[in-house]
Amino acid sequence: VEAANNVSLAISSSSNDITITDNSESFGVIAANGSVTKNDAFTMSIRNGVADQTNIEVAYTITASNCDTRNGSFMMTANAPAPAMSFVRIDDSESGNNNSMLDAGETAKIIFSIANNGHAQLAAGTATLTAEGITLISDEAQYNAINAGSSQNVEFEIAVAGDVASGTSICLTAQTDGTYNASANTCLSVGLQIEDWESNSFDSYAWQNSSSVPWTIVSTGAYEGQYCARSGNIGNNATSDLTITLDVLNADNVEFYKKVSCENQPWYSTSSFYDYLAFYIDGNKKGQWAGTSDNWSLQTYPVSAGSHTLKWSYVKDQSETGGSDCAWIDDIKLPAH
Repeated sequence: VEAANNVSLAISSSSNDITITDNSESFGVIAANGSVTKNDAFTMSIRNGVADQTNIEVAYTITASNCDTRNGSFMMTANAPAPAMSFVRIDDSESGNNNSMLDAGETAKIIFSIANNGHAQLAAGTATLTAEGITLISDEAQYNAINAGSSQNVEFEIAVAGDVASGTSICLTAQTDGTYNASANTCLSVGLQIEDWESNSFDSYAWQNSSSVPWTIVSTGAYEGQYCARSGNIGNNATSDLTITLDVLNADNVEFYKKVSCENQPWYSTSSFYDYLAFYIDGNKKGQWAGTSDNWSLQTYPVSAGSHTLKWSYVKDQSETGGSDCAWIDDIKLPAH
């Protein structure tokens, strides 16, 4: 209800994320029910390296020659870059066989993505790649400034020696420089991981084949080559399982060819089965097949990175038989592990 004379405002903060270099400003006389605005009233610097969306408290003190001192505080939110790196893919289209995998004797590009998940621009910089077991043709890549919410790919070129055994795991680490940096690790397998049973044994991979009537390898009717795997010759109310546990390096697929010869699925149900072949990932049924066909068919299922158990199971109910009463699998492409 009266004018406030000789008004001044001072600010301070205990936060290590800002440094206030001009902390006071005079507002002169403020009329009753009035206000005064001062642009560029204070100056502060924000610490390079402050985390994106950090809340910073600023205290203030208002004084006037004819008024009581007033104290309070307000919050400021700091915007900063928040980079993240991730493996994208293998590009072997120029100097390889274009199967998007590493193969012995091949030169390929390894592509990573740099995403800026923050609220301020990420400065341009350099990304580097380190690895063991391969030759790094180019281990540095430049990237431009990346706006908030955007991303950019960087490419490195590597060469795999011609004598590297199929199944060898190659681990790589990519990293950006600067105050705001990120890194990503990935392990890639050299060559396709194929189980085609041409060794005429279950020894090529760590198969678990311990059912009371286990799967066998047969030399007739294979999808490709000479051999395929056939479910055990079980009786009613029995199961023949073939299982493998893998430490999958990156998100990938499992692919296999299958053929079944058994009782048909009941005519009255789309979900019930008498005898059947089923495929499971970590105990979750992904597919189930019954009936008789001389044709092989391909099945493909995604598998995430990490430890996973794959199981093929031939199951018989309490009565009846049909066809050859078994299932076959062949030419299994295992996820890189």
